[in-house]
Amino acid sequence: MVPWPLEPEPVPGMDEEMAVCDVITSPGTLLSEDVDPLLIRGVPLDLCMQSWGTHFSTAESKNVNTRMRMSYSLSRTTDTIDCFLSHDWQTSRWKKTVALLVIFNSVPAAVTSVLVSTLASVLLCFDLLPGGWITGGCLGYFSFNLVFFFWQRLRRILCCRRTMVFFDRICIAQHDEHLKQEGILSLAGILAQSRKLVILWSPHYFTRLWCTFELGAFLKDSESEKPVEFLPVSVALQLLLQSAFMTALCLAVHISLYIEEAAAVENSSDAALLFFLIWVLPAGLGILPVLLHYGLQHLEDVQQLGEQLANFSVRDAGCTCCTVDHCDPATGNQLLCDRELIFRTLKRWYRNSALDSGEKDHHLVRFDALVRERLSSSVLPMVGAGVPPARYRMALYLPLLTAVFPHYLHLGRVRLRGWGVEHWFMAYGAFAATALLFFWLCFFCCRFSVKKIRKAVPRWVVIPFLQSLILLLTFTFWIPFRAVLRRTGSSLAGGVVMSCMWLILACIYSTQPLRACRKIGQ
Repeated sequence: MVPWPLEPEPVPGMDEEMAVCDVITSPGTLLSEDVDPLLIRGVPLDLCMQSWGTHFSTAESKNVNTRMRMSYSLSRTTDTIDCFLSHDWQTSRWKKTVALLVIFNSVPAAVTSVLVSTLASVLLCFDLLPGGWITGGCLGYFSFNLVFFFWQRLRRILCCRRTMVFFDRICIAQHDEHLKQEGILSLAGILAQSRKLVILWSPHYFTRLWCTFELGAFLKDSESEKPVEFLPVSVALQLLLQSAFMTALCLAVHISLYIEEAAAVENSSDAALLFFLIWVLPAGLGILPVLLHYGLQHLEDVQQLGEQLANFSVRDAGCTCCTVDHCDPATGNQLLCDRELIFRTLKRWYRNSALDSGEKDHHLVRFDALVRERLSSSVLPMVGAGVPPARYRMALYLPLLTAVFPHYLHLGRVRLRGWGVEHWFMAYGAFAATALLFFWLCFFCCRFSVKKIRKAVPRWVVIPFLQSLILLLTFTFWIPFRAVLRRTGSSLAGGVVMSCMWLILACIYSTQPLRACRKIGQ
């Protein structure tokens, strides 16, 4: 074995550069889990997300060093880190920001909006709501959007405890080479101090060395019960677009029913229905194609995930330092070799089993096995067949449905069309069922297209076909209820049709977990 050569005498004026080279080449350099408490830094989530995720941007800007210094000043030392944000730098800042809004803000926004709409409905029943149903509906929509987009800032204003996250660009000094080295070498320890790992996944994620190491370091302890939040950025955008389409649909309902009530003449419901269809058509032509585009993209991405995990090799994962030949393009300084750091850390993790096996690269083989087996069992169930997580679906659908309720309650009280409160309750139930069927159709048609059609037909042909099919099936699902209730006027007949609608919906949604399990097993 060739001994490590003696260190040469430092050249005057070159001490800082030599220190960097020592860290790069020293065989003792590795990622330690024993971290100086001063290096455990976090940043409030509202600052991390400010200016629509400007800190996630990879665009070059002037005064880079000043910007890096200002970003680092946003972080602070902390005893605990609530969430460690794991992401790749190839994904758009906008997609990551939307994903963070869905993860951290959607549930509080839904709870707030539902409570506000419920309170407004109660006040409306006792004629205590100024402005009537219009005020109730506006409060429901406004409260949801206010909390969804600004919840983290509201927590700061209300003096609530702020969510502290670890975000590499802010919490690791980028302007000071020595501090940057210390921060990078402390990543394993920072992960150990984090309560939760949040993964903003894209198809690039498992091709990046650091991303895989972060997830592996978080899950390597088999007894650890720390949660992992795994959300594809494409599904977050899809959910937001579905919410936008649903908002347009609710506005169409409000305006068409308002026109019908204001006209107060026979057959005004036909004119209102015509207006409703005219209003929905632009939403269907404008928002729905974009929604289907990202839905198809999401399901295609999920198909890649299983293959990435099954064929994963840490030796093939990419890292920026090796791409630029360990030289910072902006400053010309030498960079730490991330691959060497991670490989040495893996060797320390598995040194006992490596001695038993005698295999040279046993630590790399063990880490590959961790990714392929442990991560496959923990990640794939979160993604399933590509179905968005149920809590986020309900968080984005339910507030919009409850915001419509005060209007239906008002129509029952004024007996529009001669219908009482019970008739309008059934009409509201039919509308909610139709909206939920629409969301299911979007997912089902996208998945069917990816599996059966997409390989043979270009997307610009598939999307108009799916768009027409979804709108046709949605309208077909709803029109029997309207026809029966209008022809008979019987609450019993309308109740039977509405019950059948919800029964069909329950059968459809109850089979989704079974299909997801079969997808995982394939």
